[in-house]
Amino acid sequence: MASWGRGRGLESELGLNLYFKFFIVRDPFERLISAFKDKFVHNPRFEPWYRHEIAPSIIRKYRRNRMETKGLQFEDFVRYLGDPNHRWLDVQFGDHIIHWVTYVELCAPCEITYSVIGHHETLEDDAPYILKAAGIDRLVSYPTIPPGITVYNKTKVERQNAISKRCEVFIKMAVSLQVDADVCVSSMIHAHEKGTQSPMSFEN
Repeated sequence: MASWGRGRGLESELGLNLYFKFFIVRDPFERLISAFKDKFVHNPRFEPWYRHEIAPSIIRKYRRNRMETKGLQFEDFVRYLGDPNHRWLDVQFGDHIIHWVTYVELCAPCEITYSVIGHHETLEDDAPYILKAAGIDRLVSYPTIPPGITVYNKTKVERQNAISKRCEVFIKMAVSLQVDADVCVSSMIHAHEKGTQSPMSFEN
């Protein structure tokens, strides 16, 4: 991971202005939940340091219920991410935080002029466009995405637009009404996973 913030001369300094540059973004709420599940719940690639080193550090600092004996909970993870002073932990965690660190910190879009910014949810359409824009579409091709995933992504895009707006409303409402953060987080998770109206949602 690179920590930028060194001004707009960075692109020229690294010679990046000579390259075709792109990166892929993902809905921020989807990305955080995915990172949590992949690293702290399922961990299919067997990366034990997430559960045995990073999770305990977050629990010690951010868990409110000290009687809770389960592993890292999503509420603990959100409190860690929401703490403006959590950077000292990030230094300890090192490059492992790339799965949830912000795109601003990871890819420096304010300092680097990217040729294309694609989206994870529309990658089936974006990938061929990126290859063509880079002038290599006749040399390589993006692997075909299985039909099930394609349908899932399209459904998710439609659902995500509405859910992201509701999550934004939840956060604003929590601030204005001083709602407990745990209630807000639980409502966001419910809306994300079920794709339905959250108990905290309301009509505009």
